[in-house]
Amino acid sequence: MYYPPPEGPRLRGITKPRTLTPLANQQSATPPPPLLAESIRSFLPSWTCTTHVFQAEAPRESMPPGPGSQTVVPSGLNGFEQQAIADARFEEITKLRKYISSGRKELSMNDSTMWSVADRYAPERSCTGNSIGVTVVLFHAGGFHKEIWETTLRYLLSMPQGQANVDEIWSLDAANHGDSALINNKSLGETFKWSVHARYILKFLGNYLPDRTQNGVLQWNLERISNQNAWERFERSFKDQDYVQYGTGKDEHRVKLKYSGYQEATTFNELGRLPCKVWEMLPMLDQRIPLKWIMDSTNGDVSGGRESAQHVVWPWASNSTNIQIKGAGHMIPQEAPKELGS
Repeated sequence: MYYPPPEGPRLRGITKPRTLTPLANQQSATPPPPLLAESIRSFLPSWTCTTHVFQAEAPRESMPPGPGSQTVVPSGLNGFEQQAIADARFEEITKLRKYISSGRKELSMNDSTMWSVADRYAPERSCTGNSIGVTVVLFHAGGFHKEIWETTLRYLLSMPQGQANVDEIWSLDAANHGDSALINNKSLGETFKWSVHARYILKFLGNYLPDRTQNGVLQWNLERISNQNAWERFERSFKDQDYVQYGTGKDEHRVKLKYSGYQEATTFNELGRLPCKVWEMLPMLDQRIPLKWIMDSTNGDVSGGRESAQHVVWPWASNSTNIQIKGAGHMIPQEAPKELGS
């Protein structure tokens, strides 16, 4: 099952690329806090998962910490009272974003040091086979965490071609999700631009992803590679072409989600606009980079219907392919992990 190319012309976009704040080329002198989760564990027979941390980019285009993001909901409230507080906070977040967008409020830069946490899945021996093994890098959607892919990975790595062709796998937590959120708790601001997460990803790929697969154990605090090596890496890349266990943490009084309700609200407050902007800018992507869209088997409701979904998955015919997974809805990694891994 797949979407055929649309018959009509490509939809015109209205997004104008903006200039991003330059990244600060500096390392924090303060080491990251110790990880709360186990840093090394067995994942599959002959595969090990290790957890690592690296410094996130700065400054970031998100508000600094304020009273809203640090407020703790009192215990003992009933459901209606908790909902009323949540609604009021979401309204405040929406108002703050509108003020920033209209220029009525200046966007202050949050330059506090923050960290990103990543899981690395690696075989205990080098990959086999005739083809060159690949490095897989995974990122979660809003509201999830880096371990969300593990069921799919178990299916992928249970297949001979998966074992043979994968050198290593990295899965990252956004700065306000999962283990990253626990480490950054006091540094998270009153807004969080999801586009900032994309900059964290670029920094990891360019400055922290180890250049060669290592069968030995990497240190948990990843070392930054030199600027020259980072630039050579980007140049070279265009030439070669379970939730309860991992999604919750404990404080002094209770078990709660690592991803706080406030941070969930401030993330989803932006997600209505950002995907549209990203899609409109896809034609600017180098067409040597292939795009594969993995879609659900519904009528494309999330994308605006089947006709709209056809345009979504075919921004360019030269580098785009797509597949629909039968029986899956919006949550493909949870609803069809085996089919996704295959």
